[in-house]
Amino acid sequence: MQQLRYHQLLRNHSDTTTSKSDIELLSDGSADEVEEDIKMKRVTFVTTYLNSSCSDACTRAGRVCERKWFDAFNSCQVLREAFPSSKHCNSSLYRRDLPAYHPQDATVLVNSRQHRLREHATTCWSKFASNHRICGCGVLKGEVQLSISNASNGNSSISFHTPVHKRVSKILLNHLRGVVHLISKERRLQRQKADLVDDIKQARSSFVVGALQADCWHACSDAGLVCERQWFDVLNNCEVLHAAFPERTRCSVGVYAGRDVPAYRPGDRTVLVNSEARAFPSSCSGWHNATQRVCGCGRKALGAARLHTVYNVQATAYFEWQVRYMHLWFKQAKMPGQITRLLSADGPDRLMWEKEVPTHVSVPYVSGIANDSYSPYNKPWAIMRWLAEDKPVAETILIVDPDCMFVDRLEVSVVENAPIAQQAFFSFVFGEGNGTGKDNVAAEVARRYCKGCTFVDAVAVPIMIHRKDLEKIAPLWLAKTLEMRRDRPNWAAAWSEATSSLGLGWTTEMFGYVFAAAELGIRHEIWNLQNAAPYDKRLTAPIIHYYERVSLSDGRSWEKKSADAASNIPWPVPPDTDLVSATTLMKLHEAYHILGPSLDTSKKVGRLGLKPRQKPI
Repeated sequence: MQQLRYHQLLRNHSDTTTSKSDIELLSDGSADEVEEDIKMKRVTFVTTYLNSSCSDACTRAGRVCERKWFDAFNSCQVLREAFPSSKHCNSSLYRRDLPAYHPQDATVLVNSRQHRLREHATTCWSKFASNHRICGCGVLKGEVQLSISNASNGNSSISFHTPVHKRVSKILLNHLRGVVHLISKERRLQRQKADLVDDIKQARSSFVVGALQADCWHACSDAGLVCERQWFDVLNNCEVLHAAFPERTRCSVGVYAGRDVPAYRPGDRTVLVNSEARAFPSSCSGWHNATQRVCGCGRKALGAARLHTVYNVQATAYFEWQVRYMHLWFKQAKMPGQITRLLSADGPDRLMWEKEVPTHVSVPYVSGIANDSYSPYNKPWAIMRWLAEDKPVAETILIVDPDCMFVDRLEVSVVENAPIAQQAFFSFVFGEGNGTGKDNVAAEVARRYCKGCTFVDAVAVPIMIHRKDLEKIAPLWLAKTLEMRRDRPNWAAAWSEATSSLGLGWTTEMFGYVFAAAELGIRHEIWNLQNAAPYDKRLTAPIIHYYERVSLSDGRSWEKKSADAASNIPWPVPPDTDLVSATTLMKLHEAYHILGPSLDTSKKVGRLGLKPRQKPI
């Protein structure tokens, strides 16, 4: 009966509301198609558990989530029919998990900005801890048709029967039987051609075409799969792209480069080849508002991987309030897994005595270099000690800085040799690839210190990395940092803080991580994991990194380096304040009033009887 109510209401809704003036009410289908889907029973409507996505709910129903229904659901009338226990309707909120139902106050929630900005458009994969969602689930067909069965060897296999998959697979098999040039030498892509052929033949991988503006991570996720970056190099040629997009009229080579290509631009029916795949490797998270992507997808690993968040600090008043606030925000965002402070100190502090903050203590690292009081040595050193002594069991480690603010749940797991990280403030531009023959400053540093590197990823925290990868990287991370610090007398003038934004005097440790990963052949997916004022105005990521000054239109400002930063927070904020700045100050203001003033923990440090490390590794 509930399905019948949905069907009748959606028929009426599509008849009365779909028009050219509506901003594509049904983004992936017309009113006629909606009517036909309902009549032919090609769609099933389901509601989710709390904190569950439509992708998961439809998968449980043996179907696949279809985005086109979210627009039709996005009204008080439809939502009240879907959730008959509701008493109120709120049309002022906007998030990617809306429309939805909030049972605590019996309120259905309409997405007020469904069509205004891409970051607020409803997605199949979004979820919220205290909400139920309503989902339209279609039959498994077209680009996402699959079935999962248990093979005799106990592994799950995937059977794909899609036009896109068949066309792309045929071309790829021909390429792989001949000479396939894999430009990348990183460990993750050091796979024999026979392995790639076997993945296709044994149905361990398949190929799907994403919707306009969709990245491959979401395109694969909506199909109940996971994006596999290993395929981008072999997808990056005209012949394969023509097979994926038979409606194309031309192929553009040598013009476009970026993490969102190879791709197809339907506006002029052109497929785009990534002309600089070494400098700008294709990414599962890359997207463009004018293109569609072709993606290689594989099955998800069975079971949920555990997450462990870590960060490094010293025992100072400056860090204490950041630590206390971060742990509050971690809980508020309902982050999965654990969070551990990696404290570089001679012994436990007040936050440990009072059991307020889970902590691992390691003595501060001493480099043995004269006049070298460089505290960032402690980050790779503390991570090494934590891995060796605490022996964490989580597969995915999230590395953040203490000035990171969790504003939304981040629930992503990674596999070995495929970490995810934030784009750094710098980039590597090598002379042979930019037409000038001249390296930029970061590339100059890489040439001197990155030994035998075929790529260099310009990444920074937040970093999500598999524990086994981190165990390999951490010792070399520290060693590369030491190597560069010892070589300071030979640094070019352009590398220092006084003459360049690169500021190698402080960012040595950041480059140490990048070069260590590159030398080990571990390549990163670059995602938008954080926002930062004043650079970002719209809130599009689960973390705010408040490392810069936040300035308001009325002349007030806030900066974390101020002595009273923990308590002297401008409030209220002017109504014209951008969302990132306003959220930063709101959560700081809230945290101070919840937790109260902090004490100087550095005055209450105990002794473990350990000596600082005196010799470099």
